[in-house]
Amino acid sequence: MLYSNVIVPGVLAGPVAGGVGVADLKIQAVQVPGSSAAAASYWVDILFVFAIAAGYLLVKTLRERSSVATAAEAVTSKEAHIAHDEAPARSPSVDSWRRGANEVSPAAVGQSRLTFRSSAKPRQRPGRAATEQHWKLNQQLCAATTAEQVLQLVGECGGQMNEVNLSTAIHRIAKWSKSQQLDVSEVRATPQWRKLLRLVQSRLSDFTAQGVSNTVWAIGTMRVDYTVDAEFLDAVNDIAKVKIMEFTPQALANTAWACATLRMLRTDLLTEVRRACLASVAAFNPQDLANISWAFGSLGMLDTEFLDGVAQVALPMLGAFKPAEMSNITWAFATAGYYKREIFDRVAQVAIENAQALNSKALANIAWSFATLEVRNDELLTNLLRVSAIKIRWFSPLELANLVWSCARCGGSSRPSLKASSDRFLEAAAVAITRSSDRFSPDDVSNAVWGFATLQYYHAGCMAHLTEAAMHLEDPSPQVLSTIFWAFATLGHKPSALFVSLGETVAMKANQFDIDQIASVVWALSVTGVREPAVLEALANATKGLESNVASRATLKAAFARLSFEHEAVVQL
Repeated sequence: MLYSNVIVPGVLAGPVAGGVGVADLKIQAVQVPGSSAAAASYWVDILFVFAIAAGYLLVKTLRERSSVATAAEAVTSKEAHIAHDEAPARSPSVDSWRRGANEVSPAAVGQSRLTFRSSAKPRQRPGRAATEQHWKLNQQLCAATTAEQVLQLVGECGGQMNEVNLSTAIHRIAKWSKSQQLDVSEVRATPQWRKLLRLVQSRLSDFTAQGVSNTVWAIGTMRVDYTVDAEFLDAVNDIAKVKIMEFTPQALANTAWACATLRMLRTDLLTEVRRACLASVAAFNPQDLANISWAFGSLGMLDTEFLDGVAQVALPMLGAFKPAEMSNITWAFATAGYYKREIFDRVAQVAIENAQALNSKALANIAWSFATLEVRNDELLTNLLRVSAIKIRWFSPLELANLVWSCARCGGSSRPSLKASSDRFLEAAAVAITRSSDRFSPDDVSNAVWGFATLQYYHAGCMAHLTEAAMHLEDPSPQVLSTIFWAFATLGHKPSALFVSLGETVAMKANQFDIDQIASVVWALSVTGVREPAVLEALANATKGLESNVASRATLKAAFARLSFEHEAVVQL
Protein backbone atom coordinates (compact mmCIF):
# COMPACT_ATOMS: atom_id res chain seq x y z
CA MET A 1 0.00 0.00 0.00
CA LEU A 2 1.31 3.39 -0.91
CA TYR A 3 1.48 6.17 1.66
CA SER A 4 1.94 9.91 1.35
CA ASN A 5 2.84 12.50 3.99
CA VAL A 6 0.10 15.04 4.78
CA ILE A 7 0.41 18.00 7.20
CA VAL A 8 -2.52 18.22 9.64
CA PRO A 9 -3.06 20.20 12.84
CA GLY A 10 -3.07 18.31 16.11
CA VAL A 11 -4.55 19.62 19.37
CA LEU A 12 -2.27 19.61 22.39
CA ALA A 13 -3.69 17.98 25.49
CA GLY A 14 -4.97 20.48 28.04
CA PRO A 15 -8.01 21.57 30.04
CA VAL A 16 -10.98 22.15 27.81
CA ALA A 17 -12.27 24.98 30.03
CA GLY A 18 -9.26 27.07 29.09
CA GLY A 19 -10.15 27.07 25.43
CA VAL A 20 -7.74 26.57 22.57
CA GLY A 21 -5.64 29.28 21.05
CA VAL A 22 -3.17 29.46 18.19
CA ALA A 23 -0.33 28.59 20.52
CA ASP A 24 -2.17 25.40 21.46
CA LEU A 25 -1.89 23.95 17.98
CA LYS A 26 1.01 21.91 16.63
CA ILE A 27 1.81 20.61 13.18
CA GLN A 28 1.95 16.88 12.73
CA ALA A 29 2.93 14.79 9.71
CA VAL A 30 0.82 11.68 9.19
CA GLN A 31 0.85 9.03 6.56
CA VAL A 32 -2.29 8.62 4.49
CA PRO A 33 -3.00 5.28 2.74
CA GLY A 34 -2.66 5.43 -1.00
CA SER A 35 -6.10 4.00 -1.82
CA SER A 36 -8.70 6.59 -2.80
CA ALA A 37 -11.40 5.32 -0.39
CA ALA A 38 -9.03 5.26 2.55
CA ALA A 39 -7.64 8.63 1.56
CA ALA A 40 -11.13 10.15 1.42
CA SER A 41 -11.84 8.80 4.90
CA TYR A 42 -8.66 10.35 6.24
CA TRP A 43 -9.48 13.70 4.63
CA VAL A 44 -12.88 13.69 6.36
CA ASP A 45 -11.11 13.09 9.67
CA ILE A 46 -8.74 15.91 8.93
CA LEU A 47 -11.56 18.34 8.16
CA PHE A 48 -13.30 17.27 11.38
CA VAL A 49 -10.16 18.12 13.40
CA PHE A 50 -9.96 21.50 11.68
CA ALA A 51 -13.61 22.21 12.59
CA ILE A 52 -13.01 21.36 16.27
CA ALA A 53 -9.94 23.58 16.43
CA ALA A 54 -11.80 26.49 14.81
CA GLY A 55 -14.67 26.06 17.23
CA TYR A 56 -12.35 26.20 20.24
CA LEU A 57 -10.69 29.34 18.91
CA LEU A 58 -14.08 31.02 18.47
CA VAL A 59 -15.24 30.08 21.99
CA LYS A 60 -12.03 31.33 23.55
CA THR A 61 -12.23 34.65 21.71
CA LEU A 62 -15.83 35.20 22.75
CA ARG A 63 -15.02 34.34 26.36
CA GLU A 64 -12.15 36.81 26.45
CA ARG A 65 -14.31 39.57 25.05
CA SER A 66 -17.15 38.77 27.43
CA SER A 67 -14.85 38.73 30.46
CA VAL A 68 -13.36 42.09 29.52
CA ALA A 69 -16.81 43.61 29.08
CA THR A 70 -17.94 42.13 32.39
CA ALA A 71 -14.92 43.67 34.09
CA ALA A 72 -15.72 47.02 32.51
CA GLU A 73 -19.30 46.92 33.75
CA ALA A 74 -18.11 45.87 37.19
CA VAL A 75 -15.80 48.88 37.34
CA THR A 76 -18.63 51.18 36.32
CA SER A 77 -20.72 49.58 39.02
CA LYS A 78 -17.93 50.00 41.58
CA GLU A 79 -17.56 53.67 40.73
CA ALA A 80 -21.30 54.10 41.10
CA HIS A 81 -21.27 52.54 44.56
CA ILE A 82 -22.46 55.46 46.60
CA ALA A 83 -21.20 56.29 50.08
CA HIS A 84 -23.81 58.35 51.86
CA ASP A 85 -21.49 60.17 54.21
CA GLU A 86 -23.81 63.11 53.89
CA ALA A 87 -27.06 61.37 54.86
CA PRO A 88 -28.70 64.00 57.01
CA ALA A 89 -30.35 63.92 60.36
CA ARG A 90 -34.00 64.93 60.24
CA SER A 91 -34.48 68.35 61.70
CA PRO A 92 -35.62 67.69 65.29
CA SER A 93 -38.15 70.50 65.42
CA VAL A 94 -40.20 69.36 62.45
CA ASP A 95 -41.69 66.09 61.28
CA SER A 96 -40.05 66.06 57.89
CA TRP A 97 -36.36 65.40 57.21
CA ARG A 98 -34.07 67.50 55.11
CA ARG A 99 -30.52 67.43 53.86
CA GLY A 100 -27.68 69.34 55.37
CA ALA A 101 -26.85 72.65 53.75
CA ASN A 102 -23.40 71.36 52.85
CA GLU A 103 -24.55 68.06 51.47
CA VAL A 104 -22.93 67.08 48.21
CA SER A 105 -24.74 64.15 46.87
CA PRO A 106 -25.94 62.12 50.02
CA ALA A 107 -24.57 60.54 47.60
CA ALA A 108 -20.99 60.82 46.82
CA VAL A 109 -19.53 58.69 44.06
CA GLY A 110 -17.38 55.95 45.49
CA GLN A 111 -13.81 56.68 44.49
CA SER A 112 -12.59 53.33 43.25
CA ARG A 113 -8.95 52.71 42.45
CA LEU A 114 -10.06 50.48 39.58
CA THR A 115 -9.90 51.87 36.06
CA PHE A 116 -11.00 50.62 32.69
CA ARG A 117 -8.35 48.75 30.81
CA SER A 118 -7.55 50.16 27.43
CA SER A 119 -8.85 46.98 25.83
CA ALA A 120 -12.26 47.18 27.49
CA LYS A 121 -14.93 46.22 25.01
CA PRO A 122 -18.65 46.26 25.59
CA ARG A 123 -20.44 42.95 25.89
CA GLN A 124 -23.15 42.44 23.33
CA ARG A 125 -26.51 40.82 23.67
CA PRO A 126 -27.15 37.80 21.41
CA GLY A 127 -27.84 38.87 17.87
CA ARG A 128 -26.02 42.19 18.16
CA ALA A 129 -22.62 42.11 16.62
CA ALA A 130 -20.02 44.14 18.46
CA THR A 131 -17.91 46.24 16.13
CA GLU A 132 -14.47 47.66 16.53
CA GLN A 133 -16.11 51.08 16.49
CA HIS A 134 -18.15 50.27 19.63
CA TRP A 135 -15.06 49.03 21.42
CA LYS A 136 -13.12 52.16 20.54
CA LEU A 137 -16.01 54.36 21.62
CA ASN A 138 -16.04 52.69 25.01
CA GLN A 139 -12.29 53.23 25.33
CA GLN A 140 -12.76 56.92 24.57
CA LEU A 141 -15.64 57.25 27.03
CA CYS A 142 -13.63 55.56 29.76
CA ALA A 143 -10.55 57.65 29.03
CA ALA A 144 -12.47 60.95 29.30
CA THR A 145 -11.65 62.91 32.44
CA THR A 146 -14.35 65.60 32.34
CA ALA A 147 -18.08 65.72 31.77
CA GLU A 148 -17.46 68.07 28.85
CA GLN A 149 -15.34 65.46 27.05
CA VAL A 150 -18.04 62.82 27.44
CA LEU A 151 -20.73 65.24 26.27
CA GLN A 152 -18.62 66.07 23.22
CA LEU A 153 -18.35 62.38 22.34
CA VAL A 154 -22.11 62.00 22.70
CA GLY A 155 -22.64 64.97 20.41
CA GLU A 156 -20.26 63.63 17.77
CA CYS A 157 -20.87 59.88 17.99
CA GLY A 158 -24.07 59.35 19.99
CA GLY A 159 -25.96 57.88 17.06
CA GLN A 160 -23.30 55.21 16.62
CA MET A 161 -23.30 54.07 20.27
CA ASN A 162 -24.68 50.74 21.39
CA GLU A 163 -26.35 50.05 24.74
CA VAL A 164 -23.11 49.58 26.70
CA ASN A 165 -21.66 52.78 25.23
CA LEU A 166 -24.79 54.67 26.27
CA SER A 167 -24.75 53.22 29.80
CA THR A 168 -21.10 54.15 30.14
CA ALA A 169 -21.70 57.65 28.81
CA ILE A 170 -24.52 58.58 31.18
CA HIS A 171 -22.62 57.14 34.14
CA ARG A 172 -19.43 59.03 33.25
CA ILE A 173 -21.22 62.34 32.80
CA ALA A 174 -22.75 61.94 36.26
CA LYS A 175 -19.44 60.88 37.78
CA TRP A 176 -17.45 63.80 36.39
CA SER A 177 -20.21 66.33 37.04
CA LYS A 178 -20.06 65.26 40.68
CA SER A 179 -16.28 65.31 40.99
CA GLN A 180 -16.00 68.63 39.10
CA GLN A 181 -18.80 70.09 41.26
CA LEU A 182 -20.63 71.26 38.16
CA ASP A 183 -24.08 72.78 38.23
CA VAL A 184 -26.02 69.71 37.09
CA SER A 185 -28.95 71.85 35.93
CA GLU A 186 -26.63 73.48 33.39
CA VAL A 187 -25.34 70.08 32.24
CA ARG A 188 -28.91 68.84 31.87
CA ALA A 189 -29.72 71.82 29.66
CA THR A 190 -27.06 71.00 27.06
CA PRO A 191 -28.16 69.59 23.67
CA GLN A 192 -25.78 66.64 24.15
CA TRP A 193 -27.46 65.60 27.41
CA ARG A 194 -30.90 65.87 25.83
CA LYS A 195 -29.66 63.73 22.94
CA LEU A 196 -28.22 61.17 25.33
CA LEU A 197 -31.52 60.78 27.20
CA ARG A 198 -33.35 60.13 23.92
CA LEU A 199 -30.78 57.53 22.88
CA VAL A 200 -30.79 55.80 26.26
CA GLN A 201 -34.58 55.64 26.29
CA SER A 202 -34.64 54.11 22.82
CA ARG A 203 -32.23 51.32 23.84
CA LEU A 204 -33.25 50.65 27.45
CA SER A 205 -34.69 47.25 26.61
CA ASP A 206 -31.19 46.09 25.58
CA PHE A 207 -29.51 47.24 28.83
CA THR A 208 -28.18 44.65 31.25
CA ALA A 209 -29.29 44.75 34.88
CA GLN A 210 -26.01 46.44 35.79
CA GLY A 211 -26.45 48.95 32.99
CA VAL A 212 -29.93 49.81 34.25
CA SER A 213 -28.65 50.18 37.81
CA ASN A 214 -25.83 52.48 36.69
CA THR A 215 -28.32 54.55 34.70
CA VAL A 216 -30.61 54.90 37.73
CA TRP A 217 -27.65 56.01 39.84
CA ALA A 218 -26.63 58.52 37.17
CA ILE A 219 -30.05 60.16 36.89
CA GLY A 220 -30.18 60.41 40.67
CA THR A 221 -26.78 62.08 40.75
CA MET A 222 -27.83 64.44 37.97
CA ARG A 223 -31.12 65.24 39.78
CA VAL A 224 -33.14 64.62 36.62
CA ASP A 225 -36.36 66.62 36.88
CA TYR A 226 -39.55 64.59 36.62
CA THR A 227 -41.53 67.61 35.47
CA VAL A 228 -39.21 67.88 32.44
CA ASP A 229 -38.31 64.25 31.72
CA ALA A 230 -41.34 62.31 32.94
CA GLU A 231 -41.42 60.02 29.88
CA PHE A 232 -37.74 59.12 30.28
CA LEU A 233 -38.04 58.47 34.02
CA ASP A 234 -41.15 56.36 33.51
CA ALA A 235 -39.24 54.26 30.97
CA VAL A 236 -36.39 53.79 33.45
CA ASN A 237 -38.92 52.84 36.14
CA ASP A 238 -40.44 50.20 33.87
CA ILE A 239 -37.14 48.56 32.88
CA ALA A 240 -35.84 48.68 36.46
CA LYS A 241 -38.91 46.77 37.64
CA VAL A 242 -38.25 44.11 35.00
CA LYS A 243 -34.57 43.76 35.93
CA ILE A 244 -34.87 44.25 39.70
CA MET A 245 -34.46 40.60 40.65
CA GLU A 246 -31.14 40.52 38.76
CA PHE A 247 -29.74 43.46 40.74
CA THR A 248 -26.81 42.91 43.09
CA PRO A 249 -27.02 44.28 46.66
CA GLN A 250 -24.91 47.22 45.53
CA ALA A 251 -27.24 47.87 42.60
CA LEU A 252 -30.26 47.74 44.89
CA ALA A 253 -28.62 50.21 47.28
CA ASN A 254 -27.81 52.57 44.40
CA THR A 255 -31.37 52.34 43.12
CA ALA A 256 -32.83 52.99 46.57
CA TRP A 257 -30.61 56.05 46.92
CA ALA A 258 -31.69 57.39 43.53
CA CYS A 259 -35.35 56.92 44.43
CA ALA A 260 -34.83 58.84 47.68
CA THR A 261 -32.86 61.57 45.95
CA LEU A 262 -35.27 62.17 43.09
CA ARG A 263 -38.36 61.69 45.27
CA MET A 264 -40.37 61.56 42.07
CA LEU A 265 -39.97 57.93 41.01
CA ARG A 266 -43.15 55.90 41.10
CA THR A 267 -44.15 54.07 44.24
CA ASP A 268 -44.45 50.78 42.34
CA LEU A 269 -40.69 50.76 41.77
CA LEU A 270 -40.03 51.79 45.37
CA THR A 271 -42.13 48.88 46.57
CA GLU A 272 -40.25 46.42 44.35
CA VAL A 273 -36.85 47.77 45.42
CA ARG A 274 -37.83 47.54 49.07
CA ARG A 275 -39.08 43.97 48.64
CA ALA A 276 -35.87 42.96 46.84
CA CYS A 277 -33.71 44.60 49.52
CA LEU A 278 -35.57 42.81 52.28
CA ALA A 279 -35.26 39.47 50.47
CA SER A 280 -31.49 39.79 49.96
CA VAL A 281 -30.51 41.86 53.00
CA ALA A 282 -28.32 39.03 54.34
CA ALA A 283 -25.92 39.61 51.41
CA PHE A 284 -25.53 43.35 52.04
CA ASN A 285 -22.23 44.79 53.25
CA PRO A 286 -22.00 47.71 55.74
CA GLN A 287 -22.13 50.38 53.05
CA ASP A 288 -25.15 48.81 51.34
CA LEU A 289 -26.97 48.50 54.68
CA ALA A 290 -26.26 52.13 55.52
CA ASN A 291 -27.40 53.29 52.10
CA ILE A 292 -30.72 51.45 52.08
CA SER A 293 -31.37 52.53 55.66
CA TRP A 294 -30.83 56.17 54.74
CA ALA A 295 -32.84 55.91 51.52
CA PHE A 296 -35.94 54.22 52.94
CA GLY A 297 -35.73 56.31 56.11
CA SER A 298 -35.82 59.52 54.09
CA LEU A 299 -38.74 58.13 52.07
CA GLY A 300 -40.66 57.19 55.21
CA MET A 301 -40.74 53.53 54.17
CA LEU A 302 -39.16 51.93 57.24
CA ASP A 303 -41.01 49.57 59.54
CA THR A 304 -40.00 47.08 62.23
CA GLU A 305 -39.78 44.18 59.76
CA PHE A 306 -37.31 46.01 57.55
CA LEU A 307 -35.27 47.41 60.44
CA ASP A 308 -35.15 44.04 62.21
CA GLY A 309 -33.69 42.57 59.02
CA VAL A 310 -31.08 45.31 58.88
CA ALA A 311 -30.28 44.88 62.57
CA GLN A 312 -29.83 41.11 62.26
CA VAL A 313 -27.22 41.55 59.53
CA ALA A 314 -25.57 44.68 60.94
CA LEU A 315 -25.06 43.60 64.56
CA PRO A 316 -22.31 41.00 64.01
CA MET A 317 -20.21 43.40 61.92
CA LEU A 318 -21.09 46.78 63.43
CA GLY A 319 -17.52 47.25 64.61
CA ALA A 320 -16.39 47.20 60.96
CA PHE A 321 -18.78 49.98 59.94
CA LYS A 322 -17.31 53.32 58.95
CA PRO A 323 -18.47 56.28 61.07
CA ALA A 324 -20.91 57.51 58.42
CA GLU A 325 -22.33 54.04 57.91
CA MET A 326 -22.88 53.49 61.62
CA SER A 327 -24.51 56.90 62.05
CA ASN A 328 -26.84 56.23 59.10
CA ILE A 329 -28.07 53.05 60.78
CA THR A 330 -28.90 54.82 64.04
CA TRP A 331 -30.41 57.74 62.12
CA ALA A 332 -32.74 55.35 60.29
CA PHE A 333 -33.95 53.74 63.52
CA ALA A 334 -34.49 57.14 65.15
CA THR A 335 -36.30 58.49 62.08
CA ALA A 336 -38.66 55.52 62.23
CA GLY A 337 -39.08 55.99 66.00
CA TYR A 338 -37.93 52.42 66.58
CA TYR A 339 -35.65 51.72 69.54
CA LYS A 340 -33.80 48.43 69.25
CA ARG A 341 -31.67 48.10 72.33
CA GLU A 342 -29.10 45.71 70.83
CA ILE A 343 -28.31 48.16 68.03
CA PHE A 344 -28.06 51.23 70.22
CA ASP A 345 -26.02 49.49 72.92
CA ARG A 346 -23.55 48.25 70.32
CA VAL A 347 -23.38 51.62 68.56
CA ALA A 348 -22.73 53.33 71.90
CA GLN A 349 -19.93 50.88 72.69
CA VAL A 350 -18.26 51.32 69.28
CA ALA A 351 -18.70 55.12 69.34
CA ILE A 352 -17.21 55.44 72.83
CA GLU A 353 -14.22 53.31 71.87
CA ASN A 354 -13.66 55.21 68.61
CA ALA A 355 -15.01 58.67 69.41
CA GLN A 356 -11.86 60.42 68.19
CA ALA A 357 -12.25 58.81 64.76
CA LEU A 358 -15.84 60.04 64.23
CA ASN A 359 -16.36 62.88 61.79
CA SER A 360 -18.73 65.80 62.34
CA LYS A 361 -21.64 64.12 60.54
CA ALA A 362 -21.33 60.93 62.58
CA LEU A 363 -20.99 62.86 65.86
CA ALA A 364 -24.11 64.92 65.16
CA ASN A 365 -26.20 62.04 63.77
CA ILE A 366 -25.42 59.62 66.60
CA ALA A 367 -26.14 62.26 69.26
CA TRP A 368 -29.36 63.26 67.49
CA SER A 369 -30.53 59.64 67.17
CA PHE A 370 -30.05 58.89 70.86
CA ALA A 371 -31.67 62.20 71.87
CA THR A 372 -34.64 61.73 69.54
CA LEU A 373 -35.44 58.32 71.03
CA GLU A 374 -34.65 59.66 74.52
CA VAL A 375 -31.98 57.02 75.06
CA ARG A 376 -29.85 58.26 77.95
CA ASN A 377 -26.18 57.30 77.84
CA ASP A 378 -24.08 59.87 79.69
CA GLU A 379 -20.77 58.22 78.86
CA LEU A 380 -21.57 58.30 75.15
CA LEU A 381 -22.80 61.90 75.14
CA THR A 382 -19.81 63.04 77.21
CA ASN A 383 -17.44 61.56 74.62
CA LEU A 384 -19.40 62.93 71.68
CA LEU A 385 -19.47 66.45 73.14
CA ARG A 386 -15.78 66.30 74.10
CA VAL A 387 -14.68 65.31 70.60
CA SER A 388 -17.14 67.72 68.98
CA ALA A 389 -15.65 70.65 70.90
CA ILE A 390 -12.24 69.71 69.50
CA LYS A 391 -13.48 69.29 65.92
CA ILE A 392 -15.99 72.15 66.01
CA ARG A 393 -14.44 74.00 63.06
CA TRP A 394 -15.52 71.20 60.71
CA PHE A 395 -19.21 71.28 61.66
CA SER A 396 -21.84 72.54 59.23
CA PRO A 397 -24.75 74.71 60.43
CA LEU A 398 -27.02 71.66 60.40
CA GLU A 399 -24.58 69.62 62.49
CA LEU A 400 -24.02 72.45 64.96
CA ALA A 401 -27.74 73.05 65.39
CA ASN A 402 -28.62 69.38 65.78
CA LEU A 403 -25.87 68.74 68.31
CA VAL A 404 -26.88 71.79 70.38
CA TRP A 405 -30.46 70.50 70.23
CA SER A 406 -29.36 67.01 71.25
CA CYS A 407 -27.34 68.34 74.16
CA ALA A 408 -30.37 70.25 75.42
CA ARG A 409 -32.71 67.32 74.87
CA CYS A 410 -30.50 65.12 77.04
CA GLY A 411 -30.23 67.62 79.87
CA GLY A 412 -26.80 69.03 79.08
CA SER A 413 -25.44 71.45 81.66
CA SER A 414 -28.31 70.79 84.05
CA ARG A 415 -26.97 67.31 84.76
CA PRO A 416 -23.79 67.03 86.89
CA SER A 417 -22.43 64.11 84.85
CA LEU A 418 -22.66 66.14 81.63
CA LYS A 419 -22.00 69.68 82.86
CA ALA A 420 -18.26 69.92 82.16
CA SER A 421 -18.36 68.47 78.63
CA SER A 422 -21.61 70.30 77.84
CA ASP A 423 -20.26 73.71 78.90
CA ARG A 424 -17.10 73.25 76.81
CA PHE A 425 -19.10 72.20 73.79
CA LEU A 426 -21.65 75.02 74.08
CA GLU A 427 -18.88 77.61 74.30
CA ALA A 428 -17.13 76.13 71.26
CA ALA A 429 -20.43 75.90 69.34
CA ALA A 430 -21.41 79.49 70.14
CA VAL A 431 -18.04 80.79 68.93
CA ALA A 432 -18.24 78.63 65.79
CA ILE A 433 -21.73 79.96 64.99
CA THR A 434 -20.55 83.54 65.55
CA ARG A 435 -17.68 83.07 63.11
CA SER A 436 -19.61 81.02 60.57
CA SER A 437 -20.06 82.41 57.08
CA ASP A 438 -22.32 79.54 56.04
CA ARG A 439 -26.01 80.05 55.51
CA PHE A 440 -28.31 78.82 58.27
CA SER A 441 -31.61 77.32 57.20
CA PRO A 442 -34.86 77.97 59.11
CA ASP A 443 -34.51 74.65 60.92
CA ASP A 444 -30.86 75.33 61.79
CA VAL A 445 -31.76 78.64 63.42
CA SER A 446 -34.78 77.16 65.19
CA ASN A 447 -32.95 74.16 66.61
CA ALA A 448 -29.90 76.14 67.70
CA VAL A 449 -31.81 78.87 69.55
CA TRP A 450 -34.13 76.27 71.12
CA GLY A 451 -31.13 74.36 72.44
CA PHE A 452 -29.40 77.44 73.86
CA ALA A 453 -32.65 78.69 75.41
CA THR A 454 -33.50 75.33 76.97
CA LEU A 455 -30.03 75.18 78.54
CA GLN A 456 -30.20 78.88 79.47
CA TYR A 457 -26.90 79.49 77.70
CA TYR A 458 -26.51 83.04 76.37
CA HIS A 459 -23.69 84.19 74.11
CA ALA A 460 -24.11 87.72 72.75
CA GLY A 461 -22.15 87.16 69.53
CA CYS A 462 -23.93 83.92 68.79
CA MET A 463 -27.38 85.43 69.38
CA ALA A 464 -26.54 88.39 67.15
CA HIS A 465 -25.47 86.02 64.36
CA LEU A 466 -28.59 83.88 64.72
CA THR A 467 -30.76 87.00 64.78
CA GLU A 468 -29.24 88.14 61.50
CA ALA A 469 -29.74 84.67 60.01
CA ALA A 470 -33.37 84.65 61.14
CA MET A 471 -33.98 87.96 59.33
CA HIS A 472 -33.39 86.23 55.99
CA LEU A 473 -35.25 82.97 56.42
CA GLU A 474 -37.12 81.67 53.38
CA ASP A 475 -40.63 80.38 54.02
CA PRO A 476 -40.25 79.38 57.69
CA SER A 477 -42.89 76.99 59.05
CA PRO A 478 -45.19 77.83 62.01
CA GLN A 479 -43.07 75.47 64.15
CA VAL A 480 -39.89 77.33 63.25
CA LEU A 481 -41.46 80.76 63.79
CA SER A 482 -42.97 79.94 67.18
CA THR A 483 -39.72 78.34 68.36
CA ILE A 484 -37.65 81.39 67.37
CA PHE A 485 -40.01 83.77 69.15
CA TRP A 486 -40.10 81.61 72.28
CA ALA A 487 -36.33 80.98 72.42
CA PHE A 488 -35.20 84.60 72.02
CA ALA A 489 -37.72 85.76 74.60
CA THR A 490 -36.67 83.00 77.02
CA LEU A 491 -33.03 84.10 76.80
CA GLY A 492 -34.02 87.75 77.43
CA HIS A 493 -32.85 88.64 73.94
CA LYS A 494 -35.09 91.36 72.49
CA PRO A 495 -34.59 91.59 68.73
CA SER A 496 -37.48 94.00 68.10
CA ALA A 497 -36.63 94.43 64.41
CA LEU A 498 -36.62 90.66 63.94
CA PHE A 499 -39.96 90.22 65.68
CA VAL A 500 -41.50 92.96 63.55
CA SER A 501 -40.09 91.40 60.38
CA LEU A 502 -41.13 87.84 61.24
CA GLY A 503 -44.45 89.15 62.54
CA GLU A 504 -45.56 89.83 58.98
CA THR A 505 -44.95 86.17 58.10
CA VAL A 506 -46.76 85.08 61.26
CA ALA A 507 -49.79 87.15 60.32
CA MET A 508 -49.92 85.62 56.83
CA LYS A 509 -49.63 82.07 58.17
CA ALA A 510 -51.69 82.51 61.34
CA ASN A 511 -54.33 79.99 60.26
CA GLN A 512 -51.64 77.31 60.00
CA PHE A 513 -50.62 77.67 63.66
CA ASP A 514 -51.86 75.34 66.38
CA ILE A 515 -52.90 76.69 69.78
CA ASP A 516 -49.51 76.02 71.44
CA GLN A 517 -47.62 77.79 68.66
CA ILE A 518 -49.95 80.80 68.91
CA ALA A 519 -49.42 80.87 72.68
CA SER A 520 -45.62 80.81 72.24
CA VAL A 521 -45.62 83.76 69.83
CA VAL A 522 -48.03 85.91 71.85
CA TRP A 523 -46.15 85.14 75.07
CA ALA A 524 -42.83 86.14 73.44
CA LEU A 525 -44.31 89.43 72.17
CA SER A 526 -45.66 90.20 75.64
CA VAL A 527 -42.33 89.46 77.35
CA THR A 528 -40.29 91.56 74.92
CA GLY A 529 -42.86 94.37 74.77
CA VAL A 530 -43.28 94.20 71.01
CA ARG A 531 -46.91 95.12 70.27
CA GLU A 532 -47.94 94.54 66.66
CA PRO A 533 -51.74 94.95 66.37
CA ALA A 534 -51.96 93.27 62.94
CA VAL A 535 -50.09 90.20 64.19
CA LEU A 536 -52.15 90.00 67.38
CA GLU A 537 -55.40 90.37 65.44
CA ALA A 538 -54.44 87.55 63.04
CA LEU A 539 -53.41 85.25 65.89
CA ALA A 540 -56.53 85.99 67.92
CA ASN A 541 -58.74 85.13 64.95
CA ALA A 542 -56.72 81.98 64.36
CA THR A 543 -57.65 80.67 67.82
CA LYS A 544 -61.28 80.30 66.79
CA GLY A 545 -62.26 76.66 66.58
CA LEU A 546 -58.93 75.36 67.87
CA GLU A 547 -58.89 72.92 70.73
CA SER A 548 -56.92 74.21 73.67
CA ASN A 549 -55.74 72.95 77.01
CA VAL A 550 -55.80 74.78 80.32
CA ALA A 551 -52.14 75.83 80.13
CA SER A 552 -52.44 77.26 76.60
CA ARG A 553 -55.59 79.20 77.44
CA ALA A 554 -54.02 80.64 80.57
CA THR A 555 -50.85 81.66 78.73
CA LEU A 556 -52.78 83.29 75.90
CA LYS A 557 -55.12 85.27 78.12
CA ALA A 558 -52.26 86.51 80.31
CA ALA A 559 -50.13 87.49 77.29
CA PHE A 560 -52.93 89.32 75.48
CA ALA A 561 -53.76 91.14 78.76
CA ARG A 562 -50.14 92.15 79.23
CA LEU A 563 -50.19 93.64 75.73
CA SER A 564 -53.52 95.40 76.51
CA PHE A 565 -55.09 93.71 73.53
CA GLU A 566 -58.76 92.83 73.69
CA HIS A 567 -60.52 90.56 71.24
CA GLU A 568 -63.75 88.60 71.23
CA ALA A 569 -61.93 85.35 70.36
CA VAL A 570 -59.65 85.78 73.38
CA VAL A 571 -62.60 86.25 75.70
CA GLN A 572 -64.14 83.03 74.42
CA LEU A 573 -61.01 80.96 75.01
